[in-house]
Amino acid sequence: MTHFRITGAIWLVLCLTGAAAFAPHLWSIVVDRQHGIGTGFHGAAFWLLQFFVEAFLLLGVVAASGLLRLKRWGAICMRVTAVLLLLYCLIFLFISQYVEFHIAWLGESLFGITFAAYSLFVVWRFKPYDHAA
Repeated sequence: MTHFRITGAIWLVLCLTGAAAFAPHLWSIVVDRQHGIGTGFHGAAFWLLQFFVEAFLLLGVVAASGLLRLKRWGAICMRVTAVLLLLYCLIFLFISQYVEFHIAWLGESLFGITFAAYSLFVVWRFKPYDHAA
């Protein structure tokens, strides 16, 4: 049960921080007159990716709140969220051999891989919501 609460608290802090920092940036990009969503400067894939990132952060907040309350749906959402984060960080590491990234980005990617793997371990190994009655 402690693993669920620790993992949920870390996910909640990271996702809330990311969503709070990214939402104003995304809004400024959308309403920009020169490069905004209506100008056609960026393609559809760019905008889909930007909104996917914000949705991913909000899904992380919802899943973390479910983990903190030891809900079954929180564990299911966390499985999906952790798998997506793991895939994203692995792809980032694989493309880093072709593109020069700052060492901090590679460190963050390694942190994402280890934290996603730990989250998957927690939600598949421990099931305190089955024992609570």
